[in-house]
Amino acid sequence: MKKIIMFAMSLILSVGLFVGCSNIESDLYDAINEYTGDVVFKICENAINEGKDASTNIAIKLIEETTFKITDIDIKDNTAEATVEVTGKNYSRVLYRAQAIALNNLPLYADDETVELYFTDATWEAYKNEEEETRTGKLNFVKIEDTWYLDIETSPNFMYLFLGSAE
Repeated sequence: MKKIIMFAMSLILSVGLFVGCSNIESDLYDAINEYTGDVVFKICENAINEGKDASTNIAIKLIEETTFKITDIDIKDNTAEATVEVTGKNYSRVLYRAQAIALNNLPLYADDETVELYFTDATWEAYKNEEEETRTGKLNFVKIEDTWYLDIETSPNFMYLFLGSAE
């Protein structure tokens, strides 16, 4: 009977220890999602302040359609470095191609409103034709009061990974 009670108690304690542990990978996914969500919010806020429709912003669509996977994590005290594979369209290339398309189609004499309209249309055309690619790099995280945050100041790869811009 003692052995059964001891086994049951050790089983209960073991389950309690595992349930109480945090899944670092899940926490880092949450940190990245929180940061990208904040970026989208700021883009929306800027568009609204400029009197524009945020739903037509290509950067928001690109961020929302981008997927990522953490492939490796190196933890040291309250910091972590994660290798991340990000799959999405290359925003820098979309903008570059949009400029070329807009310049080819733009009338010789155009006011600012016409230029903006042509550029917006060209951006969506370039976006539709852009193929997804996978970029791999490292992101740094810091743990503050039991919560992991993306440390953007020490993660120079973020812009490259999520938008395809130069490092």
